[in-house]
Amino acid sequence: MAKALLSFLGTNRYIKCNYRYHNTVIYEVHYVQEAIAKIFCNEWSQGDSIIIYVTKEAEEANWKKGTSYEDEELEGLESVLKKFADNKKIEVRHVPIPGGQNDLEIWGIFDAVINSVEKGSEIIVDVTHAFRAIPMLAVVMINYLHMVKNVTFNGLYYGAVESLGKIKDIKKMPVSERTAPIIDLSSFIYLLQFSNAVNSFMQYGDAEEIHTFTLNTVTPVLRETSGQHEISRKIRRVANDLRKMTQNFAYCRGKDIIKFNYARLYSEIQELKESFGQDQQLLPLTPLQPLLDNILKKIEIFKDYGKEEDAVKGILAAQWCLEHNLIQQSITILQESIITLICMRHNLKYSKKDDRELIASAFYKVIDQKNPKTKKDDGKEKSEEGKIQALLNDQMIHSLGKTYHKLSQLRNDINHANFREDEKEPEDIYNEIIEIHKKVMDEVNRALGLRS
Repeated sequence: MAKALLSFLGTNRYIKCNYRYHNTVIYEVHYVQEAIAKIFCNEWSQGDSIIIYVTKEAEEANWKKGTSYEDEELEGLESVLKKFADNKKIEVRHVPIPGGQNDLEIWGIFDAVINSVEKGSEIIVDVTHAFRAIPMLAVVMINYLHMVKNVTFNGLYYGAVESLGKIKDIKKMPVSERTAPIIDLSSFIYLLQFSNAVNSFMQYGDAEEIHTFTLNTVTPVLRETSGQHEISRKIRRVANDLRKMTQNFAYCRGKDIIKFNYARLYSEIQELKESFGQDQQLLPLTPLQPLLDNILKKIEIFKDYGKEEDAVKGILAAQWCLEHNLIQQSITILQESIITLICMRHNLKYSKKDDRELIASAFYKVIDQKNPKTKKDDGKEKSEEGKIQALLNDQMIHSLGKTYHKLSQLRNDINHANFREDEKEPEDIYNEIIEIHKKVMDEVNRALGLRS
């Protein structure tokens, strides 16, 4: 995968100083781009590139030759970068951009940056000399490149020379004392990405983006520990569990739904949220706390359901699917959860096909219909008549008989993709399933008492 450093060249005069990033110091350079390249691009090779965006004024001032505060002749940035890059076969190129004086010119900058980055590449962005609205624009461009060109973001940096004081004071310092920090702004991009991932979870009930974000884009605090930090492990565990939970819903994994430990997941998210305030190093993660609160609210209906097998989990999962427009999954999970619930009430094996069909036959008996899955002359059906009669003593079988039948009709309507004489309009299906959900929840609450 090709890598690229994206940076902007300014028009100001430059002063020689040192740049520090954690324990690495690059000594006596005029251009922050040289320091950033030596720190982050040292292992790059052919196919990778350093792209410098220049206005006409910046090109004249600092590209071919430089302008120094020390009144000395200064190499231009092009020459400096090529000395670093040529033996590594890294491409160095400049891309002309407008000055950003009006909205059309700002869009021109946006287009120039977007068009210069290859699809699927990994990028590092330096905004030290990005002028006017470009630092804000950089955040938008990074997100846009990720969405449109599948670009991976690896860092956003700023060389804070101004932290040393005013230029007239810096000039009086020995060069050895002019050490400016390179500030890592990547956490703000990660916050935006995580916000998008949480939004996807909140809107669509899908944790895939949260899982992908956690797997591929961990904040610098956690990356530097190679995933060994306890917080990193907690984040990954929560992301894996959220993904597993939503996959179970999306793929109608009924047995997994009723076995899943939702209480543990809820507790892990609470612990993770509280961890962010306990370590000063984790300060960049504190903005994630409200996002985790949103996730907690979303899964709150499951918070009291632990590892024990419970059919009510399936009924709640069907409600979740309905809320997230997973209509087909909602119908399927609800109907199968009703059967599972009756199985558990009568000590039948919910994973056994014969026992499930026995309960289905009892439901059909309530509405004076034969189970369509049972043959008329099946001796087995006759031998199980006594078992069915015993089931018919359960009031829940009678109260949910018509509901079960309606679910079968809706399920067939969707599964046959509208190729039936009695097909329904989407809004009719939606309204009917809402009504069915309410009836089932009321009946289960009456019979069992749902925890709140």
